Amino acid sequence: MKLYPLSVAIIAVASCLLLACTSRHEESNIFVDPDLVRIADYQDKRATDSLLPYLTHENALYRERAAFAFASVQDSAAVGVLTRCLHDPVSSVRKAAALALGQTSSSLAGDALATSFLTEKDSATLQTMLEGYGKQKSASLAAATAYADQPGFAWMLYRMALAGNTDSTVTTWAVRCLQPGKPEAMRLGAAHFFARTRAVIDSARNVLLQSCTDPLPEVRMASVLALRKIKGEQVLAALKNLAEQEQDYRVRVSIVRALQPVPLDQSRSILLPMLKDANVNVGIAVSELIQTAITKGTADAVWEAAQQIDNVRIKANLYGTVLATTQDPAVAQQIQQACQAATNAYDQASWLAALSAFPPLRIVATSC
Repeated sequence: MKLYPLSVAIIAVASCLLLACTSRHEESNIFVDPDLVRIADYQDKRATDSLLPYLTHENALYRERAAFAFASVQDSAAVGVLTRCLHDPVSSVRKAAALALGQTSSSLAGDALATSFLTEKDSATLQTMLEGYGKQKSASLAAATAYADQPGFAWMLYRMALAGNTDSTVTTWAVRCLQPGKPEAMRLGAAHFFARTRAVIDSARNVLLQSCTDPLPEVRMASVLALRKIKGEQVLAALKNLAEQEQDYRVRVSIVRALQPVPLDQSRSILLPMLKDANVNVGIAVSELIQTAITKGTADAVWEAAQQIDNVRIKANLYGTVLATTQDPAVAQQIQQACQAATNAYDQASWLAALSAFPPLRIVATSC
C-alpha cells in the first residue's frame, strides 16, 4: 500500500496522541504499581509492621503514601518513624507525616509536631503541622504563638475548639485572626472556630458582627452561625438586616440556623418573610425550624404565612406543624384534600407527612 506524506504525518500524530493518553492513564492509576497496591492493602488491614518499612523507602512516593496510610491507621507505634519523616527532604512526605501525627492521639506526636514548627519552610506543610498539633490533647497555645501570622494558626485554634481545649486566651487569639485584612484562609479558620467552639464567645460579638459582611461567603456563613451563641437585641437586629441584604442563599440558610435558639415570637418577623425566599432551600430551612419552634401563641401567624406559599414541601411542613400544635380537624381536612389533589408522589408524600400529626385521619390518609 502506498502511503503519502500527509497520511504518514497523520498516522504519526495519532500514534503520539495514543501513547500520551496511555501514559497519562498509567500515571493517574496508582494501582499499576504493585508497591502502591501493597501500601493500600496494608492500610486496609491496619498492618503497621508491614507499612513501617515504606516510611524509610528510597522512593519518596512510597514514603508519602505510607505516611498518609498512618493517618488512617492511627497507631502510636509509628510515631517514632513518622517523627523522623517530619525532616524528610521532600515536602509532600513531611506534610503526610504531619497529617498522620495529627491524627494519632499521643503526647509524643504533639511534641514532635511542636518541634517541627521551628524548621519548616513550606507554608502548606506548616499549616498541616499547626492544624495537626491543635488536634492533640496536649496542645499548648504558647508553643505556636510565634506562627500567629500563618493561616494554619487559625486552623490550629479551630482544632483546639473541636477538642474542647480552649479558654479566654484562645478566644482572644481567634478574634485577632478574624480581623479584616487577615488572609482569607485565616479568617475562615477563625470563623469556624467561633461556629464550633463550646466556649463563651460574647467577647467576640463585635468582630463577628463585622465579619458577617466579609467578602468571602464561607466566612460569612460561619460567622453568622456563631451568632446563635450570643443573645441580645443587637444580634437580632443584625440578623434581620442581613436577611434582607444578603445575596448568597447559603448565608441566608445560616441566618435561619442562627435563629434556632431564639423563641419564635421574637424571630418570626425575620423568619416568616424568608419562607418566600427566591431560593427554595431557604424556605425549607425556615419551615423545618418552625416545626420545632412553634407554640400555640404563634400558630395563627404561621398558618397565615402558609397561605402565601406555593411550594408544596414548604406549605406541607407548615400545615403539618400547625396541625401538630393545634390538633384542629379543619386543618387536617385541608391537608387531606390537598393530598388527594396532588398529582405526583413527592407532593403526596409531603402531605401525608403533614397529616401524620393527626391520629384520627392517619388511616383515612392512606387513600391518598
